[in-house]
Amino acid sequence: MDIAASLALTTSLLAGLTIFLGGIVEGYGYGLSLGTKWPYTRDIHRIAIRGDPEAVHRITATLTGVLSLGVLALKPNSLSVFGFVAVGLTALLGMATLYVLAGRLPSFLQGFHDITAYTTFLLYFLIFEGYMGNLSHFFSNPLLLEFYVVIFLGGTVSGTRRMSKSIGYFLIPTNRQQLTWSLHGLAVLS
Repeated sequence: MDIAASLALTTSLLAGLTIFLGGIVEGYGYGLSLGTKWPYTRDIHRIAIRGDPEAVHRITATLTGVLSLGVLALKPNSLSVFGFVAVGLTALLGMATLYVLAGRLPSFLQGFHDITAYTTFLLYFLIFEGYMGNLSHFFSNPLLLEFYVVIFLGGTVSGTRRMSKSIGYFLIPTNRQQLTWSLHGLAVLS
């Protein structure tokens, strides 16, 4: 395996770890533990060592960006450019997600953040695998598109909760949060 492929695999795995950590951050309500300043916070490494998953999430996201630049330098092709752009969009939407959680931006932005994060993971895995096919064909795959709908709606549900609002019990959705959750559930089942 050449250096570019190894770096692409590491970038993909790091993006996957960042996604996993993002789930922990959301699930346990740490999203705003460092405030809305992104990606850096004073003494972020000490906060991470103390066990704040948001600090670790921000560190792994930053490392993913740094490694993506390395992949772009070592293997400059359309896939590595798309990967680098996906990392940038994920970072921008990550900042927007903080403002979604703070109640200042609409929840659908968190859904788009989740889509770009998974796209980053997939693109760097494709680079590792040496994929040279047409990306429009790859991303028009019905299963992947359905997966993206589930991811988008899941992120939007999280954004409507703002880490504190309970969805509550219901039979018929009576608010936007319950409706989004219902659509997300239907997408998962399909």
